[in-house]
Amino acid sequence: MQLAIFATTIKIRNKVITLTTIKDIQHVLEEQETEAWQKLIRVLTHEIMNSITPIASLTSTVENMLKGIRNTTTEHTGYETDGLPEIENALQTINKRSRGLLHFVDTYRSLTQIQKPNFTFIKVVTLFNSIKSLFEDELINSNIRLIIRIEPQQMEITAMSN
Repeated sequence: MQLAIFATTIKIRNKVITLTTIKDIQHVLEEQETEAWQKLIRVLTHEIMNSITPIASLTSTVENMLKGIRNTTTEHTGYETDGLPEIENALQTINKRSRGLLHFVDTYRSLTQIQKPNFTFIKVVTLFNSIKSLFEDELINSNIRLIIRIEPQQMEITAMSN
């Protein structure tokens, strides 16, 4: 358990009183740690995207340039085209891998966009009646009779709402 302890000394009518408070700060620390991880993920994904995006773009451009060279004859360009298929394959691999990394980083970046859940109180009887209505056809088809009894009727739970 992570605790914060605070003490204050006060003087009332010549009497010294020390007021001490103890507070559980585990939740606050966990929130700060989560925020720190989210910031780190944002910075890392930004830097990775900035590095990979030009690689993907440039390999695509060079691939198109090589196709243009390959389509013209050696006599017109003065270039030897014997090694072009290997170069094109290498560029395609680099392009494919860089685009795969861009997709991965973009997906990974979504981790930092997780919204905090919105909790609300829900009556247990309402929840169970909703579940019953969802499975009503299956219950009828399987010849199952479902009886719901909630004691006390006002019982509520905390749940996430949309």
